Amino acid sequence: MTGQKSYILFYYGTWLATYYSSLARYLRGSGEIGSILVTLGNDRLPNPDQFEFATSDFDDTIDISSILEARSVENLPLRSELTARAQVYERRYGVNLNDVLRVDRHFGIGFVTGAKFMRPKIDHVTSYEQRLDVAIRMFDYFEALFDRYKFLAWVGVPSTIGSAVIACVGASHGVPMRRLEISSFGKKLFWSDNWEATPLNLEAKYGELVSQEQRDEAHPDHVDKDLVASEFNVSMPYRSAQKRDGFKAFSTISYLVYRFAFMARWAFSKAVRRKSWQYGDYLLSSRFAQEWRQWIWHRRTLREPSTMEQVVDGTPYVFLPLHVEPEVTLMVDAFNYNHQLAYVDWLVKSLPAGWRLVVKEHFGSTCPRPAGFWDQLAAYPNVLIAATLDSADEILQHSRAVATINGTVGLQAAI
Repeated sequence: MTGQKSYILFYYGTWLATYYSSLARYLRGSGEIGSILVTLGNDRLPNPDQFEFATSDFDDTIDISSILEARSVENLPLRSELTARAQVYERRYGVNLNDVLRVDRHFGIGFVTGAKFMRPKIDHVTSYEQRLDVAIRMFDYFEALFDRYKFLAWVGVPSTIGSAVIACVGASHGVPMRRLEISSFGKKLFWSDNWEATPLNLEAKYGELVSQEQRDEAHPDHVDKDLVASEFNVSMPYRSAQKRDGFKAFSTISYLVYRFAFMARWAFSKAVRRKSWQYGDYLLSSRFAQEWRQWIWHRRTLREPSTMEQVVDGTPYVFLPLHVEPEVTLMVDAFNYNHQLAYVDWLVKSLPAGWRLVVKEHFGSTCPRPAGFWDQLAAYPNVLIAATLDSADEILQHSRAVATINGTVGLQAAI
């Protein structure tokens, strides 16, 4: 292990990682804690002129792009050897290597069942065995890295094969994880400390709020109404409101032309700069097809008649808002419960007789659902499909219960 100095390991994987440089600079100023940056390549780091990001703020920068390059089939170990090595790591870390693959929307896109998303480049040129081999080599690398450095914590989101491996190796070494998150409400950042993105001290804070509410109910004359409103009013997140308000604009022909032109310019720029990534990029034809499907979906959604009269006709119901796929909220934060059709199937068979399950699409969906998805939902006799643009707040207010895997509506219902 390198000396006695302690380090923080940073995994650059999301736009919030632009804050890592400032934090590393602060740590370096303390003189006691160093920092190591893991990247997918220096050409993917932010422009220092725009984000004040500098690799010089870190003690070391590690590029893992070569590990992400799949070996040719001819150079792979025998399938039996590959399986045996995978089992070694599964026993050592208590994790299924399939879980390491499926949190990654490039290596694990085939595990996504609730969306017809564009296909990554890597998906077209690698086999399942090649992806397992990448995961195993990633474990080999980070095991050696954790033996070399004394890490106090690692910072990142386990939403790629690299960061998921770091999470597993780090946990075995007693190295805690910290995720930098952006608040859904207001302009704030906060830390979470696990795969599920649970904010630090969430349980204690929620308990305080519930206790305050119970005290207010017992002594209504002493309630500070302004305080209660500020603490308990959970409205639609700003980013979601933007998507809702701009929904109609996204369905215009001018917007489609703009998007096609933007992608063409972007592709030309990459070609001129000779930037081409196998991992982390999508086929250009798939990007155009995705944009077309999404545009068609917007136009069809605008023609959907409101279902509010059917929803609030007095029949008791459970409200189930669907989640966007593929997205970190399902693939990472709730990766053990991310099959939405299976979730619906369990719910509709568990409801009391006479109750309904009201299912509503997320208007911020980034791609249409796969073929047969809506037909399967409509086939259940106790399911009502709400219009995409119907008010989720109104549906929530009239519901007897809310079912959600991981979403803001669940927070609204709890509060």
